[in-house]
Amino acid sequence: MIQQDEKMFGSSTFRGNEYLKTPNEREFVTIDQFKKYTEEIIKCSEDILYFANTYYTIINLDKGKQIITLYPKQEEYLKFLEDPNNKRMICLSARQTGKCFSKNGKVTIKNKKTGKTEQLTIKDFIEFNKIIFLDIKYDKKFIAEYKIYDYEILTDSGFVDIIALYKTIEFTRYVLKTTNFTLECADEHIVFDENYNEALVKNLYIGQFILTQNGKEQVVSVEKTNITENMYDFELGDNSNHRYYTSGILSHNTVGYSAWCTHIMCFNEDKKILILANKESTAKGILKNIMLAFELLPKWLKPGIKEWNKRTVEFSNGCVIEVCASASDAARSKSANVLVVDESAFIPPHIMSSLWSSVYPVVSSSKDSKVLLVSTPNGTGNHFHNCYNSAVTGKKNNDGWKCFQINWWDVPNRDETWKQQQIDSFNGDMTRFNQEYGNCVSSDTLIKVKINDNIKLITIKDLYIMNTEQQ
Repeated sequence: MIQQDEKMFGSSTFRGNEYLKTPNEREFVTIDQFKKYTEEIIKCSEDILYFANTYYTIINLDKGKQIITLYPKQEEYLKFLEDPNNKRMICLSARQTGKCFSKNGKVTIKNKKTGKTEQLTIKDFIEFNKIIFLDIKYDKKFIAEYKIYDYEILTDSGFVDIIALYKTIEFTRYVLKTTNFTLECADEHIVFDENYNEALVKNLYIGQFILTQNGKEQVVSVEKTNITENMYDFELGDNSNHRYYTSGILSHNTVGYSAWCTHIMCFNEDKKILILANKESTAKGILKNIMLAFELLPKWLKPGIKEWNKRTVEFSNGCVIEVCASASDAARSKSANVLVVDESAFIPPHIMSSLWSSVYPVVSSSKDSKVLLVSTPNGTGNHFHNCYNSAVTGKKNNDGWKCFQINWWDVPNRDETWKQQQIDSFNGDMTRFNQEYGNCVSSDTLIKVKINDNIKLITIKDLYIMNTEQQ
C-alpha cells in the first residue's frame, strides 16, 4: 500500500547488474523525490547538453565516476545532431592521437591452446608465428594487418584476447625510460600517469610518475631519435579496457562516442539505432562505450532493459540499438530510425556501394529518419568524400546533406604551440602534419574561408596559390 507521502518510481536489477533495471519494476520514493525526478527527466529529455553535462559519466580507475565536461565544439556537435532539420549529416573529424610502438617493444602473451606465457618483442612474435601481413588500402595510418586467434595479452586487469596486430606507416622513434623499463614508440603513443590520466610520450617530463607493471615509476628520460620506422598496435577483444603493457609500461588503444545515441534511447519510444563500422570489433567497442555510459546514469533517469548483449540492446520503451560490421551480411536491408556509419571513408568502395544500395533506401523510407556519416579524411573518390563535397558545395545534393567539421584546434589545449610541436616531430614536414591532423582530403576539396569579411567557397589548391601570390 502506498502511503500519502510516497510515490512509485522504477528501480530493480537486470540479471544481477546493479546498474540496470528490468521493465515495469518499481520502488517507493517520497513525493518530493518524485517531483524532483520528474522535473529532471523532462529537463534532460528537452536539453541534451544539460543531460550530458549533468549526468553523463565515465569511470576513472583512480578517482571513480566523473561527469564529463563537454568542450564548446562538442556541445556544438550535439546541437547539430539534435537539430530536427538535419536529416542527412556528415561529420569530418581531424585524426586523433596515435598509439603505436616499435618492433623492439616487449609484450607478455599467453597461448590460449597451450597455456604457455612468455615475454616477446613484437619482432620475435612476428617471426615465431611466421606472420604475413595483409595490406590495408583504405587507411592512412595502418598499412597492414594480421588477424590473431590463439593469443591473449597482459593488461592491468589480467590477460585479454588479441584480435589483430596492425603495422603502421613510419613514425619517428622515441625512447622512453623509467626506473626499470625502456619503451621504443611513436611520439604520440599513449601511456598513463599515476592517476590513470592519458599522457603522450613526447609530453612526458623527467621525474613524472607513469604506470608500469611494477606500479608507478618515475620517467628517467624521453629521447627523440633520428630514426623513422614502421610501428605496431594491437586490437584487443571486447572484454578489454583497451590498455595493455608494452615493455612493462601501461599503454592504450581507444574507441569512442555515445552521448547522442544514449540520449535517443532514454527519451524516446520505439526508435532503432543501427551503427555500422568497418570492423566488427570496432562496432562492438562503440556499443560497449554506450552501454557503459548507460549503466552509469541514475536508475530513475533511464528505461528498463529487455535485452543486453555485445551486439544488441533493447529497452523497455521499445528502443533498440544494434551494431554490426559494414561488410557482414547482417548489415544488409536493416531498418532503422537512425543510421550511423563510423569511419565511413575507410570502408572499401565495393563494400560501401553494396551496403549503401541495400541499407540506405530502407532507412530513407521514413521521413523522420536520420543518417550520420562519421570519418577522418581518407582521400578522394570514396562515398564519404562525395557526400561531404555535396554538403559543402550544394551540388548533387538531392538528399540534403549537411556537414559538420571538427578541426585540430577545436580540441582544448591544441594551439599553435601544440601544432609546432607536431610539425617538429615530423621533422618539419607540414604535409605529414596535414595528413595526420588536418581535414584536407585533397587539393581540389572545397572549403569555406572568410576573406575580407566575406564567406567564400574555394579549393585548397586555389587558396594556397592565392596566399603564395600575396607573399
